[in-house]
Amino acid sequence: VSVENTTEFASVIIKDATRTDSGYYEVKLKNAMGSASASIRLQILDKPGPPVGPIQFKTVTAEKITLMWDPPADDGGASVKHYIVEKRETSRVVWSLVSEKLEECIITVTKLIKGNEYVFRVRGVNKYGIGDALESDPVIAKNAFVTPGPPSMPEATMITKNSMTVTWNRPTVDGGSEVTGYYLEKRDKKSLQWFRVIKESIRDTRQKVTGLIEGTEYHFRVCAINAAGQGPYSDESDFYKAADPIDPPGQPSKLKIVDSTKSSITLNWTKPVYDGGSAITSYIVEMKEGSEEEWTVVSTKGEVRTTEYVVSHLKPAINYYFRVSAVNCAGQGEPIEMTEPAQAKDILEEPEIDLDVALRTSITAKAGEDVQIMIPFKGRPTPSVTWRKGDKNISNDPRYSIQNTESSTLVIIPQVTRDDTGKYVLTIENGVGKPKSSFVNVKVLDTPAACQKLHVKNVSLGTVTLVWEPPLIDGGSEVTNYIIEKRDATKRAWSTVTTKCSHTTFKLTNLSEKTSFFFRVIAENENGMGEPCETTE
Repeated sequence: VSVENTTEFASVIIKDATRTDSGYYEVKLKNAMGSASASIRLQILDKPGPPVGPIQFKTVTAEKITLMWDPPADDGGASVKHYIVEKRETSRVVWSLVSEKLEECIITVTKLIKGNEYVFRVRGVNKYGIGDALESDPVIAKNAFVTPGPPSMPEATMITKNSMTVTWNRPTVDGGSEVTGYYLEKRDKKSLQWFRVIKESIRDTRQKVTGLIEGTEYHFRVCAINAAGQGPYSDESDFYKAADPIDPPGQPSKLKIVDSTKSSITLNWTKPVYDGGSAITSYIVEMKEGSEEEWTVVSTKGEVRTTEYVVSHLKPAINYYFRVSAVNCAGQGEPIEMTEPAQAKDILEEPEIDLDVALRTSITAKAGEDVQIMIPFKGRPTPSVTWRKGDKNISNDPRYSIQNTESSTLVIIPQVTRDDTGKYVLTIENGVGKPKSSFVNVKVLDTPAACQKLHVKNVSLGTVTLVWEPPLIDGGSEVTNYIIEKRDATKRAWSTVTTKCSHTTFKLTNLSEKTSFFFRVIAENENGMGEPCETTE
């Protein structure tokens, strides 16, 4: 700066003037007579100064940051037309352009990398050029909130053969940012992959799902979205079959009591004529005592799948009412109710043998086989069982294995022989009415037993006649032949006299007069030769 004064004027010369030289300049004159002053405003036309800071961050998230500033205090003598905004990651030295012609003093910078630290700078532009920059403090692109929690498990309603409406509840935790939408996915039972129902986010907490395949089962899951992004998926829903609506089943029929003890009642009923268009999956049994108003469910969910149920833990001498309703996938149908009360008490029944089985049971077995005799019976209380063979009680005989239940008896005869042939008599009694009896014939196919009453008759010179009676047990087959043998009393070996004798007497001839003999007879049937019967002298 140089100043030059004369008697006529005063001047100030500013070389290489810049925008900072703008302002008001004052000149003062003074002599013996007094003083005077004047001011001059100097405006240097130049590019603008820096915007007024600091740069403020209005919102900061992981994906975008909104920043704002004030216009430059010095516009360089011409209005600021627009601003140039740039950004730089603090780990780099190169600036990248965000906006080249921004007219406002606010901007939202997008496409940021989550977790990275950024610096921003802003420069004003007027007709004289680009001004000085205002640089921000460093800022990290991160959310001040987190993703939302999972919504509730979805449920399907209004189901048809090709569509269903899926509903759910909002997450209990929104992550600090309002939930803006949901993604709903589906998967059919035969697939491993989930598919988004629609590509866009869903604003409501319900969505109609269309284009389903009839008869296919689907289940669903849903996740919530907020400014931080997509949260975790909900629990998977139950499977829902794409099928036209069905009704609950009709009322069962013919509810009755089929058995009773002092602590239980057995109910029986007939399934409903109308199943509602879907198979009946179970029944619900309910009970109430006497004059009570409230019904109590006594069966557990899905427990009763047949048309009979035993209600246990009942008290004697108390009136009970029962009702039964059928269940299908549409729900519970109308119940059938007993009009008369019932009490838990023992039922007395006379013993009764299943004669159809007993009279049909005639057993033929080969020797060496195991024989089983099984006879059903009934009676309340459970009858006692007695087995006899002839006059002998065999209940405690170790030869036989006897197994009794409440409704049947089983006799096992291991490795039968001809001696097991005979009539087996079953007697049952329980103190109600008269004892009942029935029998079973067992025939064992074996060789014959020994002949009976063998004796010598008509002894003369060189001849003798043998006489005997047939075996008591023929081995289940008619005796067809007898074998006669003799033995010298001084020897041990037997010799055959004849193998073909069809009668119970035989005359032996040409015997030595000086020799004493023993004789024996063996019966024969189609199963073979039986036991021998010998003379004693």
